[in-house]
Amino acid sequence: MQHTDMYNLNQPEMDDTFSTQPLNDNARSTESTAKQNLENLSKSILEYASGIEADTSFLSFQAALEYVFKLAERERVILVIDEYPYVARSSKSLASTLKLLIDKNKDTSKLMLILCGSSMSHMEDQVLAYKAPLYGRCTAQMKLLPFDFEETCRYFSHFKGEDKALAYGIVGGLRNTCCKSTTV
Repeated sequence: MQHTDMYNLNQPEMDDTFSTQPLNDNARSTESTAKQNLENLSKSILEYASGIEADTSFLSFQAALEYVFKLAERERVILVIDEYPYVARSSKSLASTLKLLIDKNKDTSKLMLILCGSSMSHMEDQVLAYKAPLYGRCTAQMKLLPFDFEETCRYFSHFKGEDKALAYGIVGGLRNTCCKSTTV
Protein backbone atom coordinates (compact mmCIF):
# COMPACT_ATOMS: atom_id res chain seq x y z
CA MET A 1 0.00 0.00 0.00
CA GLN A 2 1.44 3.36 -1.01
CA HIS A 3 0.99 6.47 1.12
CA THR A 4 1.65 10.12 0.55
CA ASP A 5 2.61 12.25 3.53
CA MET A 6 2.20 16.02 3.68
CA TYR A 7 4.08 18.10 6.20
CA ASN A 8 3.36 21.72 6.95
CA LEU A 9 6.37 23.52 8.39
CA ASN A 10 6.21 26.80 10.27
CA GLN A 11 2.50 27.39 9.72
CA PRO A 12 1.41 30.72 11.23
CA GLU A 13 -2.03 31.10 12.75
CA MET A 14 -4.81 30.76 10.21
CA ASP A 15 -6.94 33.65 11.53
CA ASP A 16 -6.39 35.93 8.57
CA THR A 17 -7.95 35.33 5.20
CA PHE A 18 -5.75 34.86 2.21
CA SER A 19 -5.87 33.93 -1.43
CA THR A 20 -3.56 31.59 -3.21
CA GLN A 21 -2.21 31.44 -6.71
CA PRO A 22 -1.05 28.00 -7.77
CA LEU A 23 2.49 27.70 -8.99
CA ASN A 24 2.77 26.15 -12.42
CA ASP A 25 3.87 22.59 -13.20
CA ASN A 26 7.53 23.65 -12.97
CA ALA A 27 7.04 23.56 -9.21
CA ARG A 28 6.70 19.79 -9.21
CA SER A 29 9.95 18.17 -8.09
CA THR A 30 11.12 15.21 -10.06
CA GLU A 31 13.92 12.73 -9.68
CA SER A 32 16.53 14.86 -11.39
CA THR A 33 19.60 16.90 -10.57
CA ALA A 34 19.72 19.69 -8.02
CA LYS A 35 20.36 22.13 -10.87
CA GLN A 36 17.22 21.05 -12.73
CA ASN A 37 15.10 21.22 -9.56
CA LEU A 38 16.52 24.66 -8.73
CA GLU A 39 15.75 25.89 -12.26
CA ASN A 40 12.16 24.60 -12.04
CA LEU A 41 11.63 26.10 -8.59
CA SER A 42 13.18 29.41 -9.69
CA LYS A 43 10.92 29.68 -12.74
CA SER A 44 7.86 29.00 -10.61
CA ILE A 45 8.83 31.53 -7.95
CA LEU A 46 9.68 34.26 -10.43
CA GLU A 47 6.55 33.68 -12.51
CA TYR A 48 4.45 33.78 -9.34
CA ALA A 49 6.09 37.01 -8.18
CA SER A 50 6.12 38.84 -11.52
CA GLY A 51 3.21 37.33 -13.39
CA ILE A 52 5.37 36.78 -16.46
CA GLU A 53 7.28 33.76 -17.69
CA ALA A 54 10.83 33.81 -16.39
CA ASP A 55 13.87 32.33 -18.04
CA THR A 56 16.36 32.84 -15.25
CA SER A 57 17.35 31.00 -12.13
CA PHE A 58 18.48 31.73 -8.61
CA LEU A 59 22.08 30.79 -7.86
CA SER A 60 21.12 28.49 -4.97
CA PHE A 61 18.16 26.96 -3.16
CA GLN A 62 18.96 29.28 -0.28
CA ALA A 63 18.65 32.36 -2.51
CA ALA A 64 15.38 31.07 -4.00
CA LEU A 65 13.88 30.30 -0.61
CA GLU A 66 15.06 33.59 0.92
CA TYR A 67 13.16 35.33 -1.88
CA VAL A 68 10.02 33.34 -1.05
CA PHE A 69 10.34 34.22 2.64
CA LYS A 70 10.71 37.90 1.63
CA LEU A 71 7.55 37.69 -0.49
CA ALA A 72 5.79 36.14 2.50
CA GLU A 73 6.52 39.14 4.71
CA ARG A 74 3.88 41.13 2.77
CA GLU A 75 1.25 38.49 2.09
CA ARG A 76 0.39 34.88 2.76
CA VAL A 77 2.38 32.62 0.46
CA ILE A 78 1.84 28.89 0.27
CA LEU A 79 4.80 26.97 -1.12
CA VAL A 80 4.22 23.29 -1.84
CA ILE A 81 7.18 21.12 -2.68
CA ASP A 82 5.77 17.93 -4.11
CA GLU A 83 7.98 14.85 -3.87
CA TYR A 84 10.30 16.60 -1.44
CA PRO A 85 12.52 13.49 -1.08
CA TYR A 86 13.63 13.82 -4.72
CA VAL A 87 14.79 17.40 -4.36
CA ALA A 88 16.27 16.76 -0.89
CA ARG A 89 18.32 13.83 -2.20
CA SER A 90 19.63 15.93 -5.06
CA SER A 91 20.50 18.85 -2.77
CA LYS A 92 21.94 17.49 0.46
CA SER A 93 21.89 20.89 2.21
CA LEU A 94 18.23 21.69 1.50
CA ALA A 95 16.89 20.53 4.88
CA SER A 96 19.52 22.57 6.73
CA THR A 97 18.77 25.58 4.53
CA LEU A 98 15.05 25.28 5.30
CA LYS A 99 15.83 24.98 9.02
CA LEU A 100 17.98 28.12 8.94
CA LEU A 101 15.38 30.16 7.04
CA ILE A 102 12.41 28.94 9.09
CA ASP A 103 14.21 29.82 12.32
CA LYS A 104 15.33 33.20 10.97
CA ASN A 105 11.92 34.21 9.59
CA LYS A 106 9.45 32.51 11.92
CA ASP A 107 8.28 35.78 13.51
CA THR A 108 7.92 37.86 10.34
CA SER A 109 6.93 35.44 7.60
CA LYS A 110 3.44 34.45 6.49
CA LEU A 111 4.84 31.50 4.54
CA MET A 112 3.08 28.18 4.73
CA LEU A 113 5.56 25.58 3.55
CA ILE A 114 4.12 22.20 2.65
CA LEU A 115 6.41 19.28 1.91
CA CYS A 116 4.85 16.26 0.23
CA GLY A 117 6.47 12.92 -0.40
CA SER A 118 5.51 9.39 -1.23
CA SER A 119 8.67 7.98 0.37
CA MET A 120 7.44 7.47 3.93
CA SER A 121 10.83 6.37 5.18
CA HIS A 122 12.51 9.54 3.89
CA MET A 123 9.82 11.82 5.30
CA GLU A 124 9.96 10.08 8.68
CA ASP A 125 13.77 9.84 8.84
CA GLN A 126 14.71 13.16 7.23
CA VAL A 127 11.83 15.44 8.22
CA LEU A 128 10.26 14.16 11.44
CA ALA A 129 13.12 12.31 13.16
CA TYR A 130 14.73 13.78 16.28
CA LYS A 131 18.14 14.14 14.58
CA ALA A 132 16.72 15.58 11.34
CA PRO A 133 17.38 19.29 10.66
CA LEU A 134 13.65 20.03 10.39
CA TYR A 135 12.76 18.31 13.65
CA GLY A 136 10.39 20.40 15.75
CA ARG A 137 9.35 22.67 12.89
CA CYS A 138 6.45 20.57 11.64
CA THR A 139 3.11 21.94 12.79
CA ALA A 140 0.93 19.38 11.04
CA GLN A 141 1.21 16.14 9.18
CA MET A 142 -1.26 14.23 7.09
CA LYS A 143 -1.09 10.72 5.75
CA LEU A 144 -3.08 10.32 2.57
CA LEU A 145 -4.21 6.79 1.89
CA PRO A 146 -5.25 5.46 -1.52
CA PHE A 147 -8.87 5.96 -2.55
CA ASP A 148 -11.14 3.05 -1.80
CA PHE A 149 -13.50 1.92 -4.56
CA GLU A 150 -16.33 4.20 -3.43
CA GLU A 151 -14.06 7.29 -3.38
CA THR A 152 -12.70 6.39 -6.81
CA CYS A 153 -16.28 6.16 -8.13
CA ARG A 154 -17.06 9.63 -6.76
CA TYR A 155 -13.89 11.03 -8.35
CA PHE A 156 -14.78 9.47 -11.70
CA SER A 157 -18.49 10.32 -11.40
CA HIS A 158 -18.69 11.09 -15.11
CA PHE A 159 -17.63 7.49 -15.93
CA LYS A 160 -20.09 4.65 -16.50
CA GLY A 161 -20.19 1.86 -13.88
CA GLU A 162 -17.90 -0.58 -15.66
CA ASP A 163 -15.42 2.18 -16.51
CA LYS A 164 -15.26 3.17 -12.84
CA ALA A 165 -14.31 -0.40 -11.96
CA LEU A 166 -11.69 -0.43 -14.72
CA ALA A 167 -10.24 2.88 -13.53
CA TYR A 168 -9.99 1.59 -9.97
CA GLY A 169 -8.44 -1.65 -11.21
CA ILE A 170 -5.82 0.23 -13.23
CA VAL A 171 -4.79 2.85 -10.69
CA GLY A 172 -5.55 0.93 -7.50
CA GLY A 173 -6.93 4.02 -5.83
CA LEU A 174 -3.63 5.89 -5.85
CA ARG A 175 -4.35 9.62 -5.80
CA ASN A 176 -1.26 10.63 -7.72
CA THR A 177 -2.32 8.40 -10.60
CA CYS A 178 -5.99 9.42 -10.49
CA CYS A 179 -5.30 13.13 -10.04
CA LYS A 180 -2.01 13.53 -11.90
CA SER A 181 -3.24 16.48 -13.92
CA THR A 182 -4.58 18.33 -10.88
CA THR A 183 -1.72 18.00 -8.38
CA VAL A 184 0.71 20.86 -7.80
